[in-house]
Amino acid sequence: MVDNVAVVVVDALRSDRVGVYNQDYADLTPTINQLGEVGTVFTRAFSTANTTDPAMTSLHTGRHPKGHGILNHGDRVTDTEKGRVRQVTMLPEILTREGFTTIKAGRALGRWHKRGFDTYPEVGGFDDTDKHPIVDFWDTHLETRLGRLLYGASDTLGHVIATTYRRLRESDDTSPIDACLDAIDDVGNRPFYGLVHLMDTHASYQPREELIRENLDRYDASENTPLTEMAEKYGIDTVTGERCEYWSRRYSNWKDERHGIGTAHIAARYDGSVREADEKIGRLLAGLEERGQRDETMVIVLADHGESLTDHGILHDHHGLYDCTTRIPLVIDVPGEPSTRRDDLVQITDIMPTILDYFGAEAGQETDGRSLCPLLSGDDHGEWSPRESVLAEEAHTQRRRTIRTDKKKYIRLLDDDPICRYCGLEHAPPEELYDLRSDPSEQENVIEDNPDSVDELRERLCERCAELLEAPEPSDRAVSYGDEEEIIEHFEALGYR
Repeated sequence: MVDNVAVVVVDALRSDRVGVYNQDYADLTPTINQLGEVGTVFTRAFSTANTTDPAMTSLHTGRHPKGHGILNHGDRVTDTEKGRVRQVTMLPEILTREGFTTIKAGRALGRWHKRGFDTYPEVGGFDDTDKHPIVDFWDTHLETRLGRLLYGASDTLGHVIATTYRRLRESDDTSPIDACLDAIDDVGNRPFYGLVHLMDTHASYQPREELIRENLDRYDASENTPLTEMAEKYGIDTVTGERCEYWSRRYSNWKDERHGIGTAHIAARYDGSVREADEKIGRLLAGLEERGQRDETMVIVLADHGESLTDHGILHDHHGLYDCTTRIPLVIDVPGEPSTRRDDLVQITDIMPTILDYFGAEAGQETDGRSLCPLLSGDDHGEWSPRESVLAEEAHTQRRRTIRTDKKKYIRLLDDDPICRYCGLEHAPPEELYDLRSDPSEQENVIEDNPDSVDELRERLCERCAELLEAPEPSDRAVSYGDEEEIIEHFEALGYR
């Protein structure tokens, strides 16, 4: 009998780096691959936004940003947004009323995100970043000086010492998993809802050195652009240019002779981080097995959004509404249900209704999402009506909205400023149209050649937005969070501006 739920959110995990979606990267995700062999793999799952605050709020409310009130991210979230989301019930609150013990481990988002949790990680603590502050100090200061000194004396000496140093600091870093399992040990006979939010695949990608070197073999020199060159291209006065210049300096200490510090090196760091996240998921599943709870636990693995890496001229971030940032991996394993693959259009908003439906709980409020339970058995018996489209939007670096169907994607600028706040340039014209059948990577904007399709999708986008739930109006009482200042400082440390 399934009594528990374990949800793992891998922040900024691209679906094309997961083996159940792309065999070229199967070696990065053996645990998720095995989970897909026994569970349900959703091949076309999408987020509602490309930043964490609105996406995670969609996960726990079953609503699009319009319906839960959070459109912005970090310090750009307005008082009005805070007032609106306060009126919306969160999944952990409902599950607490249903008798579940609710556990959060990993990234601490605080503020409205922690409502309903019995156990929540400290902001900026060890569970929050996966790296102790002392380790991070060594990373950012002493490591740079030491690396330059050693490599200046001898490349061989530098490599030997660098490898030894990395192995010493790479002690079994599974603190979010340990925190979750420790909390489960304290649950007793009550069912639990455990949410683990892993940060491995969020910039600045800090995997073990050996994984970086292994994954560099995927790339050749022609795929590498030095970060110093990218910094000059975007301008050091932009967020993107500043980030490239910083990473070039930070990673030059343990240099790689094949490529130097460039886009290929960063991609290899990302790939290595995917592997480390997968290892942690494996540790969680093993821990449940050791406790005799694996067969009693529904396991859901997904991302809040994807990552651009270098796609569409967007470097090592997650803005833009292309599939690389809006499409997410989603694997759900319910012990006792058959394994299957579904190509239905589903969204992050469907997670809350699915969990509540499975356990026979009522949301007590409307949701934009729908229960995926009919799809988990492999035979929906007509209980599932396929979606014709999904929606997503962004507001952190530019204000755009998209509608995606089986065959086409239409993206529209929603204000008068087409300049990306991070990159200082215009990534795309005010309207974009992509034929996903012939151009799945969304490289050719065919807006000029398809006026009928543009008119149709523009109208459908407006209609779909009108159908979405509206967030409640905020009350007159101001909303404040005791942890907000610390949360914003943490966001800034992650590179958000």
